[in-house]
Amino acid sequence: MKKLFISIFLISVFGQNCFGQNELEICASQYDKDIQNYLANKDSANAKDKLDSSQLSWKTCLMTKHIPAISLKSISGKTVEIGKDTGKVYVLQFWASWCPPCMAEIPVLNKLALEYRNKGVEFITLAFNKSVEASLANRFKTVLVSDCAALSKTLGVLAYPTIYVISTDLKITTVLMGASNTDNNDLYFSLKNSIDREILTHLLLPTKVFAKAGLDNVTSA
Repeated sequence: MKKLFISIFLISVFGQNCFGQNELEICASQYDKDIQNYLANKDSANAKDKLDSSQLSWKTCLMTKHIPAISLKSISGKTVEIGKDTGKVYVLQFWASWCPPCMAEIPVLNKLALEYRNKGVEFITLAFNKSVEASLANRFKTVLVSDCAALSKTLGVLAYPTIYVISTDLKITTVLMGASNTDNNDLYFSLKNSIDREILTHLLLPTKVFAKAGLDNVTSA
């Protein structure tokens, strides 16, 4: 993680009216205020330390929350229903074409998507762009969904790139923000460790417990 937060493209997505915000947006609202304060006073003493502390508070807040079930349509026409299949772990990559660190993440997410194919993990790239050119879209091995700026806001995202790992019960268990500007080894291993933890906790261990109890073919009534 030592270089993971070098390049971060911040966006301001919250207005001053908090009426109607969901709990994910509420998590992000204070961090958004702190970002604006940092940009206005970044030369003051301890400004960066305060921003880092606020970022940690934002992540901690998100990681106690669940995302709603979501139905999306990928740019290839595939229907993506997050939460319909309770036996899946989801990796959500919040991405934008105008963000260099986002572009740098593509090979890492592609590699992991191929490694975890047919292992109960779905990788979904939620693009800020209203549309993505075919030549660029063809570079993705993840499921690519365009025009997700509003959805990103709803899910508490404040910067690109951001990655959520979502457990089988739709709980946010990992939040990664930013990308290395030299190589993506830190991102790869951090994300892989998070995914493996979810697979072990929610997919493999329950199966082993049932098997040990002689309940391999348990079905619900």
